[in-house]
Amino acid sequence: HALAKFASVRSCSPRRFILLGQSLPREDRLPSALRRVLQKCLANSREEEFKKTLANEICRNWKDDDLADLTVKVDDTVFRCHQVILASRSEYFKTRLSRTVDFLEGNNRVHASLGLPFLEEHDLSTEAFEKMLEYMYTDNLEHMDPTQAEELFDVASRYLLFPLRRAVADLLLPNLEHVSPAELCHWLILSDIYGVTKIREYCLDIIAYNFEMFADIREFRALLLTLPPPSANDALRTTRPSQPGAAGHTDQGNILDDLREKWLEAEAAELDERDQSAALFDQRLEMLMLVAEREACDDDNAALH
Repeated sequence: HALAKFASVRSCSPRRFILLGQSLPREDRLPSALRRVLQKCLANSREEEFKKTLANEICRNWKDDDLADLTVKVDDTVFRCHQVILASRSEYFKTRLSRTVDFLEGNNRVHASLGLPFLEEHDLSTEAFEKMLEYMYTDNLEHMDPTQAEELFDVASRYLLFPLRRAVADLLLPNLEHVSPAELCHWLILSDIYGVTKIREYCLDIIAYNFEMFADIREFRALLLTLPPPSANDALRTTRPSQPGAAGHTDQGNILDDLREKWLEAEAAELDERDQSAALFDQRLEMLMLVAEREACDDDNAALH
C-alpha cells in the first residue's frame, strides 16, 4: 500500500525537465544574447553626436535599455560598456576597476550627459577598441580587416587579453597566402614579438620550403641582420627579452634555430647527415648576412651623397 500511495503521489506531481543549453535555439543562447547587448551598446555609442543635442534627462532615459554602467572614451568616441564583462575578461580592466580608489568612490570624472563612471584609453584606434569589445563580449571575432591585425596583437598584449591573439591569427592566416615575401618577413617578426605561434609557424614553414627564393629577396637578407644568430655559436647568442626570438618567450626558440630545423625537414636530411646539413645552412646564412651588410653600407653611402 505504501508503494502504491507513493506511485500515485509521484504521478500527480508536475514533471520536471532539464533543459540543456544546446537544445536552445541559437538566438536564445548566452553568446547570442551577449552579442545583442554589445550591438545595442555600440549603436548607442555611435549616437554620441545626436546625444549632445538632447536634454540630459531625456538622453539618460533613452540609453537605459543597454544597462551600461561604464563609459570608456577612445579618441572622440565614448563607448558604453559593462564593468562585469570588462573585469571578467581582462586583468587590466579588473585592476583598474577594483583597485582605483577614485573610481570606486565616485570621485573620478563622470561623463556629463550620462552620469556613468568614465575611463579614457589612449594610443589605440576606436576600430581596434570596438574589435576588442566584440571579443570580450562574444568570445569571437566575426570579421576583421587584415590591416587591423598588427594593432590587435598589440591591444591583446597591452590589455592582457591574450586569447584575442588566437582569434586574430585565425582570421589573418588565410590572408597570408596572398601577401608578398617581404610582407611575410614582416609578419614573422611581429608574430615572434607578440608570441603568436600559429602565424610564426606558418611564416617559418613558407620560408623554409622556399628558402632560395627568399634568399634572393633583399627584405629577407636585411631581416637576418636584426635577428640573434643561430645558437651553435654560444658567444654570439643573445638573451635580451626585447629581441625577437630571444629567451623572453619561453615557449619559442631562436627564429634562425627554428628556421634551420624546418629547412632540414624540408630537405629531408638524413639523421646521420643533419649536423653537416645544419652547418651548410649556417654558412649560407652567413653569406646572406654579408650581402645584407654590403647592401646596408651602400645605402648609407648613397644617402650621404
